[in-house]
Amino acid sequence: MYKLKWIFYLSLFGVAAAIGAWLALDNDVEVAASFFGFSLPTANLGVLLSGFFLLGGLTGIVISLIPYLAVKKQVVMLNRKLGGCEKEIAKLRTASLRS
Repeated sequence: MYKLKWIFYLSLFGVAAAIGAWLALDNDVEVAASFFGFSLPTANLGVLLSGFFLLGGLTGIVISLIPYLAVKKQVVMLNRKLGGCEKEIAKLRTASLRS
C-alpha cells in the first residue's frame, strides 16, 4: 500500500511538472507583473503562472489544515479526559466497600 501511495504522489508530481513545463513553453512572453503594489521583476509569463498556481495550491492546503488541526486537538483533549475517567473507574473498582 505504501508503494502504491508513493507511485500516486510521484505521478501527480510528474503531471504537475508537465503542466508547468507546458505553460512555460507555450507562454514565453516576458511580462512585468505587479502584486499588491509591489513590482515583480520581468519574467516569463509561464513561470509566473506556474508560480502563482503553486502559491494558490499551497495556500489552499494550509487553510484546509486549520479545521483538521482543531479537531485533532479536540481528540487529544478528549482522549486525556477518557484516560482520567478510566483510571478513576479502575480505582473505584479496586476500592474496598465500607458500610
